Amino acid sequence: MTLAPCLPCARIIYTTGIKKVIFRDSYAAYKGIEVEEGVDFLRRFGVEVSHFPKEEKK
Repeated sequence: MTLAPCLPCARIIYTTGIKKVIFRDSYAAYKGIEVEEGVDFLRRFGVEVSHFPKEEKK
């Protein structure tokens, strides 16, 4: 499972200079919270964040 980054991880991602993050599953949904805080943080500071949804099985 590849979750969107939590806020502490997002801070580390930003400070290390990573420019793009791709995630498959929502951290907020996993934790039962309303807001994707890590994603919001990264986007606010110019990091490109993309959601790559998992493929549906046919």
